[in-house]
Amino acid sequence: MSQATGQFPPHDIASQVATRRARHPSGPRLPGTFLHWWSAGVFLLFAGVLLGWYVTVRGPVGTGEMAVDQWLHDHQRPWLDGLSVVVALGLGPIAAPITILLMGAVVWRRHRWAATVAVVTTMIGWLSVGFGKLFFHRARPPFASADTLSFEGQHDSFPSGHVAFAVALTLALVLAARAMKRSTLLIWIVGIMVTAVVAVARMYAGAHFWGDVAAAPLFAGGGVCCLIACWSTLPVIWQDGIYESLTHIRRHQRRH
Repeated sequence: MSQATGQFPPHDIASQVATRRARHPSGPRLPGTFLHWWSAGVFLLFAGVLLGWYVTVRGPVGTGEMAVDQWLHDHQRPWLDGLSVVVALGLGPIAAPITILLMGAVVWRRHRWAATVAVVTTMIGWLSVGFGKLFFHRARPPFASADTLSFEGQHDSFPSGHVAFAVALTLALVLAARAMKRSTLLIWIVGIMVTAVVAVARMYAGAHFWGDVAAAPLFAGGGVCCLIACWSTLPVIWQDGIYESLTHIRRHQRRH
């Protein structure tokens, strides 16, 4: 450290980074650069806004959304009604935060960094749809039942928060699995299938148009990409410091 400036010279900083990477060479780094992730995030969010503009200008009749919801409404079945209610309540604004906390608590016992990644990613991805809901203020389809819209408003149809939560949870588990050096193939397969079921269930219940559910992955994915881009802007030594602070206690517990 230089006494004149009170700062570490460049070679000392480089040695600190090298030392930290030697301790955990597989630290919290993802492929791609800030520009790649930021560009992907902006592109997805812009696509979501563009889709919102299109469905708002054309209206549900002009886009064919009303016809799709009408067809689903005319072909309802009792067991499908029950499934749609389970999806509405299980991934709604009351149960979703509980799911996030439970997921974080379970993963925290095994890998604190992975748990932090999972919780933060899910929250950012899920809440990213809030901008679209406030900006477009789109009315719900006329087929929604009271059970379907429990704890939800009548003019926040675009984009779908339930679908966004499913997408955000999938991406969060993928990133957490990468942090734990686990395979992500099964997570991708199950996550995509669950997201598709949630999307269809929300349209079946009359809570959303197809444009609402199609826009949700764009907003959620864009929000997560921007989150990763923000993380990549932190100096490497800061990233390693945060990572170590979350894993040090866990390593200490394992020794004892």
